[in-house]
Amino acid sequence: MSRTVKIEIYEIDELEGSAKEHALAKERELTRDDTIEVLLEYFQEKVQEAGYPTEDIRYSLSNCQGDGVAFYSGKLFDCTTVLKRLELIPQDYAGVTYYAQIINMNLRYHHYNSMIFEPSDCDGVYSWKDEWIEKVKEDIKSLSIDLEREGYSIIEWAETEEKMVESANERGAVYLSNGVEFDEDKGTTYSKQ
Repeated sequence: MSRTVKIEIYEIDELEGSAKEHALAKERELTRDDTIEVLLEYFQEKVQEAGYPTEDIRYSLSNCQGDGVAFYSGKLFDCTTVLKRLELIPQDYAGVTYYAQIINMNLRYHHYNSMIFEPSDCDGVYSWKDEWIEKVKEDIKSLSIDLEREGYSIIEWAETEEKMVESANERGAVYLSNGVEFDEDKGTTYSKQ
């Protein structure tokens, strides 16, 4: 014996109250990986623009102690671009190459205080000036703090109700009146854990 069951379905912006909050929370979970990807791409772009290595960027932005953004080199990198950007050496400088390393001093947290800047010999001669070292350390700290602040802003923007509604509508998601997503293909409801 077959039965016909009529179910009312809604788009996310048609829901109200706790049903809408439930649907928005589930949409945030679904889009979290996209947000993480956007953050990492943004951090890589900004760190590279500043002249630092991008192969090891780590961050934690969950409003907890120890949160922040850090970038490590793991090996020596050419710091000449950084020195030029900071106007410590002329833009047309073509002398020795200035090498340095940014080391992870704290394996648990990744923020502006977890990076150690270590200058190295420049083509066999140590020619770093103390003033330069301090300026680069300040620049690393400043960039890390800026990235943390900007990262929180990106997360806040990416998780707004407007962005969640847009995401759900782009996916063609529909919901029961309680905010649980309805799978039209299967004719059943599902809730992603």
